[in-house]
Amino acid sequence: DQLQENGLLENSIAPRFEGQSRRQVIKKIGLASMVTVPLIASLVAPQNALAVGSCACVAPGDCLTQINCPNTVNCNGGGICAP
Repeated sequence: DQLQENGLLENSIAPRFEGQSRRQVIKKIGLASMVTVPLIASLVAPQNALAVGSCACVAPGDCLTQINCPNTVNCNGGGICAP
């Protein structure tokens, strides 16, 4: 706003937050981010879908359904279906 008031901008820019303090603008932006972050997090692939392709396991039974892993019976100490 100050740059435009002093004639320092070549092109005129339509002010979105005209007449508001920085604190008020940050509050509005913060509120918008609080709404969008959970939405983005919900679009991430579910954890079990990632585990199928990565040979990750918690218990030996998890390895039975993962046929592309080095071992379909043993869940080693590193949490991977391998010897």
